[in-house]
Amino acid sequence: MEFIAITGMHRSGTSLVARIVNLLGADIGPEDELMPPKDDNPSGFWEHMPIARLNDDLLGALGGRWNDPPVAATGWHTTRRFEPYRRRAAEIIEQGFTGELRMFKDPRASVLLPFWRAVAPIRRSVVCLRD
Repeated sequence: MEFIAITGMHRSGTSLVARIVNLLGADIGPEDELMPPKDDNPSGFWEHMPIARLNDDLLGALGGRWNDPPVAATGWHTTRRFEPYRRRAAEIIEQGFTGELRMFKDPRASVLLPFWRAVAPIRRSVVCLRD
């Protein structure tokens, strides 16, 4: 099993890239667990909601939010304090996806990628940048 992480700031093209990677064969999770489209992104966000909720909780535990990212200490993701979050992530990875190639997209992962690299077999990341 391998994961691809798609990340980048909001409105940087992460949704487009995520959908392309998904269409190329990477499992993005069950459709009913994806963030629904909205007026500002009618084609869809392609975000796995259990991961997005966990990422919101992680940002909160670090003293931040999606629009006010925290400055985290080196190695924060390996401390005992984050063990419940690591267990939760392992459960999401095991139960929320199928197939050998899996992916998730979440702009919050721009800050949280060290956590996800510690709990998921992420071998590749795509970081979207927009001028």
